[in-house]
Amino acid sequence: MGNMRKKKDIGGIEHEVITMIMELESYFKQVAQRLSEMKQYKDSGSLGFGELGHLNIVEEETRKAQETVCEDLSKLMKEQPDPQQNPKIRNATRRMYTSRDMKFAMAKIKMSMAGLQGVQETLDLLEERLRKYNVPKLDAIDRSKSTESFDQYLERLREFMQVTWKDKAEKCRRKEHRSLTGWIVKLEESEDPEKRITFDALRVVLNDIGSKISCFLIKYLLIVSVSVDKEEMTAKLFEVESMIRCLHIEENSIVVNTFVTVVKLFDRMMRTMMNPTTKIDMTKKRDSQIEKENEVLHLIIIEVLRLEVGFCHPDLPMMLSNEVFMAMGQHLMDNVFVEKLDGLRAKIDGLKKTEFLSDGDKDSMGKTFEQALTLVVKEIWNQLDLKPRT
Repeated sequence: MGNMRKKKDIGGIEHEVITMIMELESYFKQVAQRLSEMKQYKDSGSLGFGELGHLNIVEEETRKAQETVCEDLSKLMKEQPDPQQNPKIRNATRRMYTSRDMKFAMAKIKMSMAGLQGVQETLDLLEERLRKYNVPKLDAIDRSKSTESFDQYLERLREFMQVTWKDKAEKCRRKEHRSLTGWIVKLEESEDPEKRITFDALRVVLNDIGSKISCFLIKYLLIVSVSVDKEEMTAKLFEVESMIRCLHIEENSIVVNTFVTVVKLFDRMMRTMMNPTTKIDMTKKRDSQIEKENEVLHLIIIEVLRLEVGFCHPDLPMMLSNEVFMAMGQHLMDNVFVEKLDGLRAKIDGLKKTEFLSDGDKDSMGKTFEQALTLVVKEIWNQLDLKPRT
């Protein structure tokens, strides 16, 4: 009687273990599929090298964990019975392991499930952050052949901003939260010397990052101008300006408005300092080159948005201490932007080599124009008035 009860207990535990194994296998597949899907952010430009590396590590650790668990369970439960098998075969197989074996297997599975839940939570946080900067791409090489007009693309971009950022910003405003620039202005108005020092430090952060992104924008526009005529360049400047205008979170965003000023400045100085390229002088671009240029523009747009969010999103409910403000500024400089801007610099350097390799005169003229424009752009950011326009 005791042996019968013991066999029955083992059979019940065995059935539970088999069910848990099936659930674990399903969970591993879900995590693997999600990791694969998240690789899409690599192409979107919203996934930095460090984040991609972290994602690869998670993927590799998950794969190894799956192999280890499956190997351990297969050793323990070799000739694992199928519930649909002949009862005689199933009963014969059951004699191969004990109740202790089953409980060990259950503990192993539960530990693996807990680990996978931790992976899912990590992916939740990473995906939420990546989605916020998964800016729609302007993919068409030839706009005349595209199924989507530029106006339709802008509508997608506006919708992305509305759903991802503006709706949340409006909720924050109702709670009387302020953006970083909103609190920076309060620091400027303070008579406390330490707050004034904090104001100056945060202003330097904004000016430095804004100037760097603007310089990349100038380099990009200069590269594009090498092989297009005057009309095409005018159209490109209009596109870039229109895209940047869509990125504002505040209606009179000092960040977005300053980048628009940079585009307009490029247009004015190009007309003054550079001879327009003629159709005869133009070098026909390959589709691959246009794709690379579009990729660089997309990355620049993402960094403009990142700066807009960092300084203009109203997510701070109260005035913070000087130390916290300083730490936020340092975090933006050292952790948020440094890797992204390094990657952008590498992309642009690759484009410059392609465009200017065969024409030394264009390269020399471009450098002169770039140097002159860069000086003016840095001055624009240095003279930036952080007070909101009325």
